[in-house]
Amino acid sequence: MKIKKTYESQALAIAMVVMVVSSIIAMSVFFRSQKDKTLTLEERASAEALEISDLIIDKLTLYPIKEVMAMINKIRTEESKEEFDYIEGTVPPLKENNTTQEISTLLSRLGMLDSIRNLSICPVQEGLNEYELTIREADENTYFEIRPGQVWSLPIKGLEIDVLCQVLLGFDVRGSTQAGFVLFKSYAKYIPGLEEPQEYKKYEYEDITNYCFADSSGRCNSQDINFLDNDWEPYFIENRNFSVPINLKEQKVIDGEIYSLDEIRIKAVGGTIGIKYASVPLELNCLQNLRMINLRVSANCYGIYRGKEVLIPEAKWHNVLFDYAVFNGEGSI
Repeated sequence: MKIKKTYESQALAIAMVVMVVSSIIAMSVFFRSQKDKTLTLEERASAEALEISDLIIDKLTLYPIKEVMAMINKIRTEESKEEFDYIEGTVPPLKENNTTQEISTLLSRLGMLDSIRNLSICPVQEGLNEYELTIREADENTYFEIRPGQVWSLPIKGLEIDVLCQVLLGFDVRGSTQAGFVLFKSYAKYIPGLEEPQEYKKYEYEDITNYCFADSSGRCNSQDINFLDNDWEPYFIENRNFSVPINLKEQKVIDGEIYSLDEIRIKAVGGTIGIKYASVPLELNCLQNLRMINLRVSANCYGIYRGKEVLIPEAKWHNVLFDYAVFNGEGSI
């Protein structure tokens, strides 16, 4: 006679283990889906914050930066606040949120018809969403980046500047150390009382200085690649100070005619470079109309904060129509 044995307690234990494991798997799937949802929402909010920052910067750069700052000063004066200070800038920053409309007021006063309060992304009417705008003079250690072939310009163009004024230029690598830059100075003849120059001085080799980044050996880092002749002066990478002085009232006399410094131009060669500038003596404030302005816009969208900033020359300038050199493959002609 066979006796049938049952293991009810073991079956119950196995069932409990299966239920616990199933519950753990279900909870893991749930939390993972919640985490993915949260990450997706954060990525979306981050993208919207960056898009808002880009949008406001694009709107503001449609106008000369001096006009923007003059309008800020006018609005503050009307509100019985202190006049705009270039060094401190907009402190506290201009804000746009559910209760404050400082940025949209600025854009409206500048002539912008559409309002940033009607945006479909990151609307300021929802929650704690907020935009901030800061404008101030860039400090002397802020570098303006120039890509290969691009030109940075400091347009003197007949400004009233003291004869003692000098601008100090400093350069740094912003990528490949096998790079360089060309410093070009143009001169023009001005008639007192007229803003536009009467005549420009013809180009001469002595008005152009070529620099290559170099190490302590004093040789161009890319001597065998980009700089094939001896017309390049080494600029030591270790020396990031203001090491290239230029007299802003420099003049050239040609056939009895006086030509004053009209523009300083820097062109990057072989790589991206950074340029910074300051002036001496400090008490003369020589760069009063030649400042570099730091424009920063940030947005807080659903708790995610992102921002962007750009550097804009206070004095508007444009690249020349024709700016090229001819090479024969073995060195400059």
